[in-house]
Formats: sequence, C-alpha cells, structure tokens
Amino acid sequence: IAFHGSGADFDKFSLNKIGTGEGNQAFGHGLYFTDSEDIAKFYKNKISEGVFETPDGRLFDPYEPQGDGTRKIKNPNIRASILNHEGNIEKSINRAEGIIQNSPNTEASMLAEQDLITLRNILEKGGLKKLEGKTYKVALAPKPDELLDYDEPLINQPEKIQNVIKELLGEDFDKVKNRSGEQILTRLKYSNFPLLGDSIADSEVSKLLNQNGIKGIKYKAGQLSGVKDTDATNFVIFDENLINILAKYGIVGGVGITALQNNEGL
Repeated sequence: IAFHGSGADFDKFSLNKIGTGEGNQAFGHGLYFTDSEDIAKFYKNKISEGVFETPDGRLFDPYEPQGDGTRKIKNPNIRASILNHEGNIEKSINRAEGIIQNSPNTEASMLAEQDLITLRNILEKGGLKKLEGKTYKVALAPKPDELLDYDEPLINQPEKIQNVIKELLGEDFDKVKNRSGEQILTRLKYSNFPLLGDSIADSEVSKLLNQNGIKGIKYKAGQLSGVKDTDATNFVIFDENLINILAKYGIVGGVGITALQNNEGL
C-alpha cells in the first residue's frame, strides 16, 4: 500500500504524464509513490497551490511559451489579482474597475482596462475554482525483491536483484557488490546510453531494468529536502500496469511533515 499526491483527478496512472507534476525524477524515471500519507498530502497541497481550473475541468494557464523555451506570465496584474482573491473573478473585476475610477487616464488604468476584457471573458465562461488536488491510495504489485534499493550496496540487496545487475553489467560480483543502487543506475545509464540526453537515458534504464525483472526503485524519503526524522520510503515504479488505485480523496487539515521541499519527486 502506498500514496501519491497530485493536482489532477484521474482513474489510472500513466507514464505519459511523467514530468507534469511536482518533482524532477531525481531518483529514476517512473511513477513516484510513498508509504507516508503525510508526504503524499504535502505534494497534493504543493502542486495545487495557486492553481485554478475552469468549470469544465481544464487548468487555467496564465502563461505563454517564449521562443527560448521559457514561459512568461501573460498578464502579471491578472495573475496577482486572481491569486489575491483566491480565484474570485468578480473581486478581480471590482479591483480593476476601482483602478480605472480612481486613477483615470494613467498607465495603471490603461492596464486595468485590458485586464477587464480578459477577466470578463473568464467570467462569461463560468469563472474559476481553486484546484483542490487528490491524494491517491494505491496497491503496488511489485514484490520487495523486484525493487532496486537506491541507497544500499548490491551485496545487501535481494538475490534476484544481484543476479540481474551482475548480468546487465557483465562484471564479476566482487567488482560490483559494494556499489549502491544509485551508482548502479549511473553505470547502466552511461555504459548503455552514452549518446542520449539525461531524461531519455533515464527512461531507457528504467525500460531495461523492467524488461529484466526489476520493476522499480525504492529510496529513503527526505534525502533532497534534508528531513532526518522520517522513516518513510518512497518508490519509483516503471510500469503503469503494476499500480492499482484503491481510493482517491482530498485530505483536510495540516501536514505532518511540513519541512519537506518540492523536490522529492512525487
């Protein structure tokens, strides 16, 4: 049993959605989970913070792509106003109208007039609502001996894992037994896919391991955020078909692990 925090509402996990949530795939290419409900809740809240959706369930995107690959806020005033009023378009309209009335014939009023056009268009389409996000409770199919431990040396890992890694690396066990899961992943990446970009090479390593019976990775939670007081374990699963959603819900209340940052990869 594990958990996943997301800003999206869906009925099946998909590898095609990798990179659309919070996190940077720091521990391998796959779908990320945790055995801590608090960690999953943290990410659900983090991803949903300051994000709004339209009545038909589409995310409201206040950005536009730039030629250099970056994204720029279309109108900072509207973005700030929507955030300040928690998605209430009527209040944002009242603010813009107040600027026009109180500061006529100024640059601020001219910008506010442009804002009104956009805001009224949003209101006509039904307005916005705050993205609440979902916490997913799942059953992960992989057995413990099918998960590579990111932190442990190979000699401490299940025999099945040892045999697969020895075969893939083509080296004597004595040469690889003290390498950690992290070091093994790096070696597989650069020895098999040296000409590919990092993200593509990571995905190819995951495919290679999955094809040979290693279905995912497990690692100690809190490593990137510096949290030391958690015994939680996180998981990276390579195959979407090995994940069964048991429940999805919104959790109300505070988060137990408040020190976590937005880079664990969930």
